[in-house]
Amino acid sequence: MTTAAAALSTHLAATHKGDVLEVSGSFLMPTPGFHITLTKAEPQGSNSAVLLLKKHVVAPKGPEPDHIVLVPVSFSEHTRHHYTEVSIIPDNITIPVKTIR
Repeated sequence: MTTAAAALSTHLAATHKGDVLEVSGSFLMPTPGFHITLTKAEPQGSNSAVLLLKKHVVAPKGPEPDHIVLVPVSFSEHTRHHYTEVSIIPDNITIPVKTIR
């Protein structure tokens, strides 16, 4: 089951080192049991400098206690394309990509 549960807050970072782009961080969710993944959106947008990632949220299968938790998330891709930003949809979160040499 996929749900459009909104994250309460996020902390994300994107780095490009060599030919590897990595996005990592966490989403603050209202209860434990959520599973979040990021996948490359298809099609990509018209700006080739911005990588679009789609956030997929799977809700807990049963009752969960009501307390806020951080849910870790990561995405990694081998690419020679140097993105300047990563946008997470449908949340409309955009973060800069830090290039590490």
